[in-house]
Amino acid sequence: MLTRCPVACKQCQPPDVNPRDYAGEVLVLNSSLGQIRIVPDFVRAPVTSALVLELANHPDACHNCNFYRNEAVPQDGSSGPPYGLLQGSLAGLLRVPEKEGGDIAMKRGHVAMIPGTREFFVNVMDHDTWGSSMTVWGSLADRQSMDLVEAMLRLPYKEVKHPTYGTVMRMLEQTVSFTALAAPAEGAAGATGTAEAAGGAAGVQ
Repeated sequence: MLTRCPVACKQCQPPDVNPRDYAGEVLVLNSSLGQIRIVPDFVRAPVTSALVLELANHPDACHNCNFYRNEAVPQDGSSGPPYGLLQGSLAGLLRVPEKEGGDIAMKRGHVAMIPGTREFFVNVMDHDTWGSSMTVWGSLADRQSMDLVEAMLRLPYKEVKHPTYGTVMRMLEQTVSFTALAAPAEGAAGATGTAEAAGGAAGVQ
């Protein structure tokens, strides 16, 4: 595991992470509302998964981690708005992950990173065409995690128009802070990290 350096002096580069160091771990996002468990996908997105778990092994570095956007599933069967996702920030990541994983049909339960940022989101509906532009790095581990995600979608929000793209977004009136923790995976599925082996996105209904 890494000895974390905040690199606040700007004199050095963040160290590399080795995905093998984190095999057999799952991510737990611990908030006042409960826990969300995520199985990392070391096959599709090994570096992103390792960066997230490196942060989880240093929970004090996650002091600005929070959920801030809650988009319900659209009732008309469209792709949005709203967009069927819960979005948050992993602000304590050592560095911004690069895009990886190739093109994938993004499904309910998948967890994705927005390239060029430390921002991520959990899908609560299928977004089959989004995978080419996002990094899918994990999936919800169980039904209880999805239940909590869906509960957060019902929290009070305000609509905000994106200043550049004009997208109308649902932003939480009060952000939900969380701490990123690492926990041992249960069985071989967590060690391999594949969404399918863990019953990942397709298994969370």
